[in-house]
Amino acid sequence: VGRPPTHTSAYLPPRRVGRHRLVHVLSGATVTRVLFDNTTSDLTAIGVTFVSGGTHHVVNASKEIILSSGVLKTPQLLELSGIGNATLLESLGISPLVDLPGVGENLQEHVFIASQYELSDTTQVITFDDFENATFASVQEAIYNKTRQGWMAATNCAFLFLSLDEFLDETETASLLNTFDRSVQILKNAGSVSPLVEAQLEIQRSWLTDGIVPQMETIQLAQGLADTVPGGHYMSLLSGAMHPVSRGSVHINTTNALASPVIVSNFLAADFDVQLLLNLFAYNNKIAASEPLSSYIAAQILPPPDLTGPDLVAYMHESFTIGDHIMGTATMASRSLGGVVDPQLKVYGTSNLRVVDVSVLPSQLATHLQATVYAITEKAADLIRAAAASQSGS
Repeated sequence: VGRPPTHTSAYLPPRRVGRHRLVHVLSGATVTRVLFDNTTSDLTAIGVTFVSGGTHHVVNASKEIILSSGVLKTPQLLELSGIGNATLLESLGISPLVDLPGVGENLQEHVFIASQYELSDTTQVITFDDFENATFASVQEAIYNKTRQGWMAATNCAFLFLSLDEFLDETETASLLNTFDRSVQILKNAGSVSPLVEAQLEIQRSWLTDGIVPQMETIQLAQGLADTVPGGHYMSLLSGAMHPVSRGSVHINTTNALASPVIVSNFLAADFDVQLLLNLFAYNNKIAASEPLSSYIAAQILPPPDLTGPDLVAYMHESFTIGDHIMGTATMASRSLGGVVDPQLKVYGTSNLRVVDVSVLPSQLATHLQATVYAITEKAADLIRAAAASQSGS
């Protein structure tokens, strides 16, 4: 049985990694700052400093430097290097090299709630809950080791994406649209809407009514998530908001590059996000009540079925989860709107510093981001090759 390629086997084959080859990977190292030559109109990145084994090092660059540190660390590294909101940098004693207030702003994430149901016929149903049984787990391990099949090769693969009119009726949709407008106005009144976010929210408003862009995702899980009992079988529905109104941020509060940045998530800060998740609780129950699935369900476990109104909202705030699809803190947008990188993925005010990770995405997508990450990196590779060819005259 063949094995699917991984990102390592596909992009870092052994012949390209190691001594005298194209790629050298240094693990256990933390980059602390990007170094610049600021004698030209646009900064030229000439190297980075990093710590490895408690020792500080400098590595020089003659062409480009690529930041792929992720949504939380890329803005941290930019700010430590003098690129970001000048007021913030000066307050920490960092000399601003490029004033980009958008660095670290626009943090977005998918927010999910879970409904859990106990299944009725435990003799006819197999779920991942059965792995709590040592005999079952041992048998499945043997099957997998021999054939690469069985339950250890299985996954939760039933999911759907829907636009508003595909899971809400007209009254529910109208109520949610009013809540969206009210949430945006509250943000504007508070002065917390940047030109970038204002432009994004206008687009998001159109998505709500076009019937094309999905606003939710539901994933069916063949297992319980909490409050399970040994020998029981469960099904869970994990449903999430694809385009929340709430925005967060990530910034440094120290010049210590080894310290974690300050993350302000603001999850569920907007009433729209809360109302949409309440609608999804109701939609999960609608799915569970539909045949033939309903014949297998004995009881709703989570949320407790007697919770309503403010009690259900409080439960949601305590139990929600995120999709691990965080993005947006070094946005690709025009500099006048608050963008950090241009369409070539170059940081504004620099000639050869690019960001290649999901922090460049301006607005949350109705998808899991892994394939999008590969698309970004493939596009970045094309841009880098084209720039190299142009400089060499070929």
